[in-house]
Order: sequence, then C-alpha cells, then structure tokens
Amino acid sequence: MSHKLKHSGEMPFKCDWPGCDQAFRFRSTFVYHKKVHINDKSFVCSFGCGKSFIYKNDLKNHEAIHSGQY
Repeated sequence: MSHKLKHSGEMPFKCDWPGCDQAFRFRSTFVYHKKVHINDKSFVCSFGCGKSFIYKNDLKNHEAIHSGQY
C-alpha cells in the first residue's frame, strides 16, 4: 500500500496537534514529525556538553563542531 500512496498524492496521516496542519503519506514520517511537538530530544551529545536533539542528523552536525570537522 505504501508504494501506491507514493504515486497517488494521498496524505492519510494528519497531524492533530493544535495549530499544525501538516499531513503525511507515510506513518513513519508522521511519527518522526510528532517528535517535534512532544520535544523528544533523545539524541544526546556524546562529548558531554549536555545538549540533546530531536533529530539524529542535528546531533551529527553538532558533534562535528566538537570534533573540529566544522
């Protein structure tokens, strides 16, 4: 079914958070989106600075600063 949704343009997963009108084709994307609303910052900096992030990619970019990549 998910492959059909990709082509149909249907967005069956609607965010019910007050003031948010976003919709998603895939449940996985919707679940990922909900982390923003609940402030799920489960990705914690391994360098011990105490910062945490909602998205793994944000943590990766942050840790690159500690490691001198940026």
